[in-house]
Amino acid sequence: MPYVYLSRKVVRLIKIVNMRKVYLLKLSVLLIFAALYSSVYAQGTVTGRVTDQSSGEPLAGATVTEKQSNRSTMTDEQGAYTIQVSANAVLIFSYVGFPSIEEYVAGRATVDVQLGGEASVLDEVVAIGYAVNRKQDLSVAVSSVNVGERFKGRPATLGNILQGEMPGVRVQQSGDPRATGDISIRGRGNRSGDGVLYVVDGVPNAPYNPADIESVTVLKDAASSAIYGAYAGSGGVIVITTKKARAGEVRVDVNAWNGVQQAWRTPEVLSAEDFNRLWKDASTAAGRNLPPVYDPAQFSYGNVTRTDWVDEIFRSGRMQHYDVTLSGGTESLNALASLAYDDVEGTLLNTWNKNLTARLNLGFKINKWVSLNQSLLYGYSNGQSEIGSGHTGAVFSAMAYPRFNEMYEYDDLGNRLPSGTVPRWALAEGFSVEADLLNPVTQLLNTRQHNPTNRVFSLSSLRIKPIDGLEFKSDFSYNTSSFRGETFTGRFTAPGRTIDENYHNIGSSLDKNWNWENILSYSKTFNGKHYVSALAAFTMNYSTGRSHNVYTRGYQFEYPHYVVFENASDWSSDRPGESIWEESIISHLARFSYSYDDRYFITGSVRRDASSKLNPDDNSDIFPAASLAWKVTSEPFMPKSDALSFLKLRVSWGQVGNVRSVRRFIYAPPYRLGDYGLFLGENSDRRVFGLYQNTIPNPDLKWERAEQANFGIDIGFFNDKLNLTADYFNKKTNDLIEPLPVPSVAGVASPPEINVGQVENKGFEFSLAYNQQFGDLGLDFRGNLGTVKNKVLNLGKRTIVPHSEGVNSMQPLQSVVGQPWYSYYLIEADGIFKTQEEINNYTHTHTETGETSLIQPAAKPGDIRFVDFNNDGIINDGDRQYMGAYDYPDFSYGFTLGATWKGFGLSLFWQGVSGVNVFNGVRAMSSSGLKGWNMTTDILQSFEYNPNSGVPRLSFIDDPNGNYSKVSSYFLEKADYLRLKNVNLSYALPRSVVDRIGGVGKTDIRVYANAENVLTITDYSAFDPEVGNLGIDGGRFPVSRMFSLGINVSF
Repeated sequence: MPYVYLSRKVVRLIKIVNMRKVYLLKLSVLLIFAALYSSVYAQGTVTGRVTDQSSGEPLAGATVTEKQSNRSTMTDEQGAYTIQVSANAVLIFSYVGFPSIEEYVAGRATVDVQLGGEASVLDEVVAIGYAVNRKQDLSVAVSSVNVGERFKGRPATLGNILQGEMPGVRVQQSGDPRATGDISIRGRGNRSGDGVLYVVDGVPNAPYNPADIESVTVLKDAASSAIYGAYAGSGGVIVITTKKARAGEVRVDVNAWNGVQQAWRTPEVLSAEDFNRLWKDASTAAGRNLPPVYDPAQFSYGNVTRTDWVDEIFRSGRMQHYDVTLSGGTESLNALASLAYDDVEGTLLNTWNKNLTARLNLGFKINKWVSLNQSLLYGYSNGQSEIGSGHTGAVFSAMAYPRFNEMYEYDDLGNRLPSGTVPRWALAEGFSVEADLLNPVTQLLNTRQHNPTNRVFSLSSLRIKPIDGLEFKSDFSYNTSSFRGETFTGRFTAPGRTIDENYHNIGSSLDKNWNWENILSYSKTFNGKHYVSALAAFTMNYSTGRSHNVYTRGYQFEYPHYVVFENASDWSSDRPGESIWEESIISHLARFSYSYDDRYFITGSVRRDASSKLNPDDNSDIFPAASLAWKVTSEPFMPKSDALSFLKLRVSWGQVGNVRSVRRFIYAPPYRLGDYGLFLGENSDRRVFGLYQNTIPNPDLKWERAEQANFGIDIGFFNDKLNLTADYFNKKTNDLIEPLPVPSVAGVASPPEINVGQVENKGFEFSLAYNQQFGDLGLDFRGNLGTVKNKVLNLGKRTIVPHSEGVNSMQPLQSVVGQPWYSYYLIEADGIFKTQEEINNYTHTHTETGETSLIQPAAKPGDIRFVDFNNDGIINDGDRQYMGAYDYPDFSYGFTLGATWKGFGLSLFWQGVSGVNVFNGVRAMSSSGLKGWNMTTDILQSFEYNPNSGVPRLSFIDDPNGNYSKVSSYFLEKADYLRLKNVNLSYALPRSVVDRIGGVGKTDIRVYANAENVLTITDYSAFDPEVGNLGIDGGRFPVSRMFSLGINVSF
């Protein structure tokens, strides 16, 4: 990419605004402290013990949290705790397996509590924007998952944690060892992506160690996510809470597991013998001569199956995970250090990924009202998994590659060479296969990539609590990430798809970001019934980056130490690229919450965001939000009942802004140097280059605005053993940011972004949870179901947006007003013509002339009958009609069945999707036989062999009807599935056994077995129904089945 020059005036303006805001903030804080320092000091230290209500034993590791703040601690071995809070604070006590309880401090210095009974979903403490709260007290739509023992032994990605765990959150996975899962929340507003915001311990987009995750909370409605403003976009917020340093004895936690993964299903393709037989039958039916290469009488070598290419590219990949955590300290100084390492081999040859993450968290308590926290994280990753897609990808190449050839052949000197579509000796004798394919094994084994990423993150936090209920918090984070991507593509000279020139590319980038948040909060309870909290904050975020790419060609030799730039013979065919960029966001925000007598809850927030992406004269906007809740069962008129133990009604509304899809400085695009010069002068011997803007400036572009309303109900039955949550939401994206269509003759390289259109997402979400203890037997069930309906309401003057995504020259997707983004628009396939009479009877009568004509004059018996949707008597793209959208199934669901008994634990997690279709591009490519491609065994059921199968006639000699070239619903397959996503079996060794094998102190040992993607129930015919890619299956990395064994030791 060429240089991107920033306007000095813009940068100076941003700096001036930043400086003024900082000065105002500092002055405000100083005035507040000056006014308050003379007040009566009311903050104090609260101590106490947490014990088991039934046995009186201390509960070590119980969490004590101050409500509406981020302050928390954990109890030590004796159940004791110490925490610095205000005199009127509300403390939340929680422990795994017990319901949490709230206690008003009310000026007390000692608060002892007993926990008992059975835990309820409503008792969970969840993290929300800049605070934590009990789930039963929330007035917004959130879902959460605690990362407990059942996640041990699973690949440590956020996608694995969230998939199927909560409604309204869709995760699409693949078997790619470098992929983490594509996550969306409540549908797509902007087709370029709303973007999900990840908040880690209060810091937007901070990195994290997956092994350190303690809980994940998803803020789904605008009222909960609006507090994060521009960071959130309109795609929702995922709040990640990690383990923190706690006071107490030093504890060490070690977790290790090893496993193996395989593709759970691979396709069946024709043998060489069957392939030749089909070619003979197709040639006879078409009245053509059989090509010599497919005639066993002329080329007997080609009638023997020697290689299963699909089996050769797949393997059993080993997986390893190790993590260790140390924590402990005193109230004045405590620390947590963690280290995690993952080494994953992909199920395809020569694909892999490695990750190393180290983290240090230090807590300093300077005095009773000042504390500091410092976190440092280093992350390293490297891997390779580029396998291509479509007919140039390794997966389809393995399916289509001729099976008569061996893996390798040898030249006259005995050197081993990769085989081609035919042996070299056969090519010399005149036998050739047209197939435009690379040897799939060689393609994978010759992949040479080096993609190291290094990331360093620092978070410094200062907390000052000068008086009762008032807290000032300042968080400053700095994040730097460096990436180096190196790729070498060698020559492929074997018969087939040849590449005569080799390529070497090196690209690097260095990105930096700092974020500063200053938050002033106040909370207090009056008369034990009125709870008030308020928050005001000022945040600044600045990001900058620099990247470059260099391309070279023509290396005489291809061994690694020779492939360096100085040995390249061609530097001029590809122009180097470089880019420099920067952007900033400045925000002000405020929130006010009030609750009365644990019955009525109201929260309102407002946020003002300004972005450097937009015109400095009008780059800001204001986004409000509000929510209400009524806890009906807290009303005096409600009779106390175990049958209906909890009932709460919720309603929320909010707006969130989004400029993620906007290029930087759209209001004044930087000038670029032209790629092609002009030759001037009398002899045209002087070449000059001009400057140009690659798009049309749009100084009037404004924030895209997502407005969402949510209505919810939370119900607890049988003393909260059974809990139901239901939500309805309606989200409208207004002032949609879309590229402006520009005629090709306008001379505009890239269409500018404009505000145009409106999109709607609406749906229902349901969650059900049940847990019960029967003596030593504990049972647990959690299930959820969600549906999202997406509709493009307005695209300005346009009514349709075609999309280029496709496979095998087919582009099945369009976005049309009145339908979802990226919908299938296909010609309807209406069965198979079985006789010539059916073809002759399929006619069209012209409305004016009365003339009758055949709709498919080129059809033959065995061809697909296409529906003339527009009734013009011709089958073409005008007959394409809406046939659903992959991203919006009828509903998605998941449920977990769990049981515990005397140290044993068993969890079965199921996940599924219903009412979804996939455009099976693999079927389109693997059924036609064109270019000599091998085919799947489904073709053995073609019309010639089974007229009632619904499979068209053999068409690889010719296909005048377009059976395999028309974008039709013949390739649209039902892709519903129900998957046993995870099975986890664990056993915690009894204390007596641990002592006998040498355990010291309070040592806990747990062993476990884990299985992933154990069973998939689906009618989809290709590799896997979870294809992603907007529903186009071009032969992607399939989801893998995994088995692992592990051990977790704490002491």
